Amino acid sequence: MNKIPFSKLQEKVNGLDKDYNLMKFGLLKPREKLYADIEKRVDEMFAQGAVEEVKKLAAIKLSRTASYVLGLNQIQAYLKNEISLDRAKEIIKQETRNFAKRQLTWFRRDKDIKWIAVDANMTAENLAQEIFSQLPKAITKSVK
Repeated sequence: MNKIPFSKLQEKVNGLDKDYNLMKFGLLKPREKLYADIEKRVDEMFAQGAVEEVKKLAAIKLSRTASYVLGLNQIQAYLKNEISLDRAKEIIKQETRNFAKRQLTWFRRDKDIKWIAVDANMTAENLAQEIFSQLPKAITKSVK
């Protein structure tokens, strides 16, 4: 298999800016809503069998990258009776919140991203209209 260094792929992606008028949009959810969604998602993962999935993975040698999956170490610690299930969930939720915060910090460094605040009342249509309103006028005229 022909492997391409990440740096070469990055050059290729950055080069697209010269050929196309690209715009990047980021969606900002209120932090309390984001954290509530994270907590709900972690609870859903457990309800859908996260513990059983990790039990199955115990028989497989995971790659180094796969071994960093959020929650894996905590569920393994639970299975070894090192922590309670509730403690495992609590740690996973906290680490996921921390990860989301790091992602936001990473993306905020990209000055080309146009951020849009979203809330629970925003529909997909409202969001599309907001994005459309931020497009250059030359583009919006050709789309109408």
